Amino acid sequence: MRAILHWLWRLGSPTSPVPLLALGALAMFAVQLSRPITDVDIFWQVKLGELTLQHGLPEHEPFLAGQEHEPLAAVAWLGQVVYAAARMIYGWPGLRIVDAVIWFGGFVVVARHCARKCGNDWPALIGLWVGWYAAIVHASLRPQSFAVLGFGLLIVLVRSELPAKRKLILGALLLVLWQNLHPSVVIAIGYLGAYAIADLVRRRGLGVNAVLTLFAVVATVLTPAGFGIFAISKYNEEISKFREITEWLPMWGGSWFGWRDYGREEAWLSFRLTLTLVPLATFFTRRVRLGDVIAVIGLTVLSLWMHRFVLMWAVAVIPLWADALAFRPPQVQTRTQPSRVRFIAKLSVVVIAMLMCMFSPTQFYNYYPFAATDALQASGLRGTIYCNYFWGGVLADADYKVSHDGRYYLFPKEDWILYDQTAAGKVPLDRVIERWRPVAFVLRKGYDDGLIALLRPRWRVLFDGEQDDQSIIFIR
Repeated sequence: MRAILHWLWRLGSPTSPVPLLALGALAMFAVQLSRPITDVDIFWQVKLGELTLQHGLPEHEPFLAGQEHEPLAAVAWLGQVVYAAARMIYGWPGLRIVDAVIWFGGFVVVARHCARKCGNDWPALIGLWVGWYAAIVHASLRPQSFAVLGFGLLIVLVRSELPAKRKLILGALLLVLWQNLHPSVVIAIGYLGAYAIADLVRRRGLGVNAVLTLFAVVATVLTPAGFGIFAISKYNEEISKFREITEWLPMWGGSWFGWRDYGREEAWLSFRLTLTLVPLATFFTRRVRLGDVIAVIGLTVLSLWMHRFVLMWAVAVIPLWADALAFRPPQVQTRTQPSRVRFIAKLSVVVIAMLMCMFSPTQFYNYYPFAATDALQASGLRGTIYCNYFWGGVLADADYKVSHDGRYYLFPKEDWILYDQTAAGKVPLDRVIERWRPVAFVLRKGYDDGLIALLRPRWRVLFDGEQDDQSIIFIR
């Protein structure tokens, strides 16, 4: 048994011809590429990025009817520009690959750093899998991918042995870039703060981590939104919880969409494994860093309070696992393999990953109204479209003014209550028409059935096709 354990440990060593971490990462990346795109907001995100590339960041709201003179709520503007550029060059397949690399890259950079520090791939690979498994349900095409990469790079920077001055310069650049790609640097404040607390506990004083924590606070307002980002973020959280959007709810909460267990089973398993095995392993290795412990505990509490923080917990937990499992290598004689063997193996992994990216199909989940949008464009109708907010981004991307899209924070609660009542058919049709003056209604069967029943006697059905069995279009 001891010989088998020695052999397995040597398999993860730098002298092994088998690049375990690369192979494991390749398998996880393949699973990620097989997942369909599920985020409905990506269409207006990319369209806004295109408008920014063409004319600069819009000053006023470009998509929502009736809000044309309202100032634009600039959120994740730089991430939208990157996405728009990728789609303009490579189309949706290329954009999907770019996003997948960005999202998974946040995990891989941390795992690779940990493998080098541990001198073995096994601890880093196990940590990578635990984090990836908890977060994979959140992997879709969305700007949050930039937050994952930014957080991963920050973890590597904090744990690196770079000189203090270089850390400060690189950290400042990273934090400002991250906040403009996706406004979630508040996570960096917590992580850096955890390391600053650890420095104080160990009587190291206020050093680089404390300075970076203060700069992270400043970086939160270094975007076009300025101090307004706080009001946007706060109201977005409030209205998302009001709408019972899954990722904004506690991990034990319900869901407006009925996805009561969406992503929670994976997260609970990763939590339980971490809670039981990491302390046990740490008892023997005693290598975990206090800063990582504080950060993971804090993110665990945040994840229980709000499910969306699982994504950041998943990245932060990798070094905790890697350090806890970094047992001393067995004292046995090993035959050093030629470096070119490992190089060829790694090159093969890269080639396979590139082939997967080239030939894996780009899949959208089956609720996107592509066929309905094509039918609307073919009709030649232009003007305001009253739509289910799920469909607003797709229609905005097709250059239509829409009544609603996925930006919950652009409407007060009273408007969302009215929206739900309208969908249920509890608002007179004439009142809806008077407010929005739509040229068409693009509605979602199942949710908008009440409004659909009011429209059938008075408006003509333009689309009710088999290709898109969830959408229906009414015109006069």
